[in-house]
Amino acid sequence: MWRRSMTKIAGSPWSYLRDAANNKLLLAMKLTFFLLSVALMQVSAKGLAQNISLTGKDLALKQVFSAIKKQTGYVVIYNQRYIADAQPVTIDLLL
Repeated sequence: MWRRSMTKIAGSPWSYLRDAANNKLLLAMKLTFFLLSVALMQVSAKGLAQNISLTGKDLALKQVFSAIKKQTGYVVIYNQRYIADAQPVTIDLLL
């Protein structure tokens, strides 16, 4: 018991090596956790991605929003006054 308390106070020549090995192990574990987290986020983002393809010339914005809703299920919210005044658009989209 006395010897254990003395090594904690005075330290042993091997404690530095043991602490360095523990620090390296801890650093490796942190790095592994970080890289795995980033990789899993990428997989999750790709799973939620939508593919949209839309091509047309002089389309009304209402038609564009309707096509987006049909292909993705997402609804585009807009003010009818602004859409009525908008010029037709030419679009070539492949996402």
